[in-house]
Amino acid sequence: MSVSQEYRLAKSLVWSDQEFSLADFVKRYELPQVVLVVDGYCGVNERTTFSSGLILTLHSLHTTSKIVCQVPHSNAVVVPTSCPLKAEVIPMDCRDTIVTAYQLSTTCQQIKYVRVMEAGSTCNNNSLETLKTNDILQIKKNDSKNSVIRCKNLTTAQDVSILIDSTAVFVPLLDSNTYNLAEIQNKFGLPAKVRFLDKKAEKKLRSVPGKRQPSTYLSDLGQMTAIEEIQESDVIVTTTCSDFEEK
Repeated sequence: MSVSQEYRLAKSLVWSDQEFSLADFVKRYELPQVVLVVDGYCGVNERTTFSSGLILTLHSLHTTSKIVCQVPHSNAVVVPTSCPLKAEVIPMDCRDTIVTAYQLSTTCQQIKYVRVMEAGSTCNNNSLETLKTNDILQIKKNDSKNSVIRCKNLTTAQDVSILIDSTAVFVPLLDSNTYNLAEIQNKFGLPAKVRFLDKKAEKKLRSVPGKRQPSTYLSDLGQMTAIEEIQESDVIVTTTCSDFEEK
C-alpha cells in the first residue's frame, strides 16, 4: 500500500467515541479489528512499542499457560508450561539445598533419593570406590551399627555403602526421575522446588529459529520454586497506517 493510499484509508475510517485498554478491547470484541492508538506505549523493544495516532489491525489473541518460578535472592522467571526441559524435583520441606552423609544419617533421614554433587570415598564390597558426580542414589538403610548408609546407585545399578564421615556432598531429591514443568504440576502440584540441569538440551532448544529466547539459561539459575500457573496473552498485530498526515 502506497503512502497516499494509507492516508486515504486513514481518512475514510470513522472511529467511535469510546476508548478501551487493549485487554478490555479484546474481551469485548471479536478479532480481527482495526483500531486507533490513542495513548502510545513504550515497550521493551520496537516490536512492542506503539505511538499515538497509529492505526493497527488486531488479528488474533494467543494465550499461553506459563509457570511463575521464584529464584532465591533474585527476580521471578516465567516459563511456558509446555517447556520440554526436564528438571529434578527437590522435597519442599527440605531447607538445605545440599546435604552431607552425616546429615542423611541424622537430621535428614526422611530423604530417600539424592544426586551426588561432590564425590567422596565409599565402601563397596570391602573395597574403596568413588562415586561420580550426578549419580542418582536411592537410600535403602541407615546402618548406624557399621556407620554407613546403604544405597542403590540407580545410575550404575550397583549397591553402595557410604561412610557417614564421607566427604561426599549430595542434593536431596523427591524421587529419582526428572520431569518437565507440566509433569511436575500434574504429579506433585504447585508449589514445587525444582532445578533445571541439562544446559546442552537448553542450548539445542534455543537453536530453533523464530522463537523468542530469554536472556538467562534456566540451568544457570540453580534451585527455584515453581509457584503458580498463569495465563499470558499476546495479541498478533500489524500496522495498517502510520499516521494521518498526507505525504
